[in-house]
Amino acid sequence: IGVLLPTKGQSFLLEAVKLLKDKTDKNIKLDILGEGPCEKELKQLASDLGIEDDVMFHGHVQAEQDLFNLCLNADIFALSSIQEGFPRVLYEAMALHLPIVSTDCGGVTGLMSDKGNALIVTPGEPKEMADAFAVIIEDEKLRQKLIREGGNTIQTIFDKIDYDQIKTLVMKHY
Repeated sequence: IGVLLPTKGQSFLLEAVKLLKDKTDKNIKLDILGEGPCEKELKQLASDLGIEDDVMFHGHVQAEQDLFNLCLNADIFALSSIQEGFPRVLYEAMALHLPIVSTDCGGVTGLMSDKGNALIVTPGEPKEMADAFAVIIEDEKLRQKLIREGGNTIQTIFDKIDYDQIKTLVMKHY
């Protein structure tokens, strides 16, 4: 989910999906949500890898309900970024009870921990990402742990929110 840019590492994600498809008989599909300058290049890469029928480029998803439904139908959330601050989309994935595979970039490991609430892989390493996907697919206990710990992480964040402070700040501007 996000802008299609080289720093978001979607090309490595496509390569990881190809590697995963080559080593499993599972029906592997990838939904990419967002648009950006790399869209044409990424579609060409999917074609070159022979996975174009398994990758759906949704573009920008405007309607919240459509975005919500796409996420609810997902089995795994992947963050493939090479550079990042702390991506808000990880909060969203945890809140939607998705197991997460994320690259170790930017502030990710400030909140996410390998085999705790996510599987953390090296940026730009499609084999590591494919292996992490395979582990989540094959190890139901770990999958459930990642979902549970992600839920605990997001609940801890929600518990710390001072809603009165937010209300005061918002009301000052209206």
